Amino acid sequence: MSKQLRQEDILPRPEVYEMEMRYFPWGELIEEVAKCVIERAPQNGKVIDLMCGTGFLLAKIGISRPDLELIGIDINETYVDYANDHHRQERDSSITRFLVGDALEEFEESTHCDVVVCTGGLHHLPYENQPRLLAVMRDYLKNDGLAIIADPYTR
Repeated sequence: MSKQLRQEDILPRPEVYEMEMRYFPWGELIEEVAKCVIERAPQNGKVIDLMCGTGFLLAKIGISRPDLELIGIDINETYVDYANDHHRQERDSSITRFLVGDALEEFEESTHCDVVVCTGGLHHLPYENQPRLLAVMRDYLKNDGLAIIADPYTR
């Protein structure tokens, strides 16, 4: 009888996951994506981060762009709880919020986005599910929206 592994069984604790960004290529990737969103998202725009993990990226964006509505979605409830406890920001014009959910399924509150981001997530999906993620990202975007898919690599 085989035991089904849960994400909590194979992923590090949220605190460890965020500390890894200091030492792995994730930190550089997050910096570049954050910079791109900060510079290119329209005033009072809406940004969604699919497979957001601990919410670190949206927190970084929210510091520089308090005008943006920021939504993070991740299937890992432990990471979403951590994100809401550590990175949820309520501001005058908008909010940062994190939801538990599957990035391959569409959420009503995620439509009409100016920017859709997926960093370090695409490689976690089996190849046959990757086109579905791209379709969901497309469906979330406004016609003139920006999609960013980023995965780190080492040299």
